[in-house]
Order: sequence, then structure tokens, then C-alpha cells
Amino acid sequence: MFSFGCFVHLDTGLIEEYLRSLKSIVKPASNVVIQYSDKSKVMAQFNHSFSDNTPQRQMVLLAGFRFEEDLTTMWHSSIIRFTR
Repeated sequence: MFSFGCFVHLDTGLIEEYLRSLKSIVKPASNVVIQYSDKSKVMAQFNHSFSDNTPQRQMVLLAGFRFEEDLTTMWHSSIIRFTR
């Protein structure tokens, strides 16, 4: 699964529900990649359409996934890849 440009606009509660529902359909060898708003980055602070839903990492861990993040490539957001 790959999502770019969606999760940056979602509020925290909706993201948490989405991650919980993914747990039942993501196969153990699958990868999920999500771009999310990172309000610690200056350009994200200027983008008022971005939700303040940072950090995603805690939500991913609570949903029971393992993850790795790319915090440097994007200047306005970050990318997280996770799997069961």
C-alpha cells in the first residue's frame, strides 16, 4: 500500500482508526508506505491545510507495526514504511 498526499490532511483520530483496520488486512510480508505531515518542518508550518498529526511513529507502534522513517527527503512532510 502506498499513500501520498492523503494522510497529511487527516486528523489523528481518523489515522489511528485507519491503522487499526489495516492490521487485519496487511499480510506479514507486505509494506505500507505513508507520507504524513511533519509540523517540525518549516514548510509544513506554512501549509495550513496540513493537519497537526505528528508524530505518526507512535500511532504505528500502537497499531502493532514495525517501521522505519525517512525524515530528510521531503521538506514539508516525512515518509514512514511499516510492516507487520
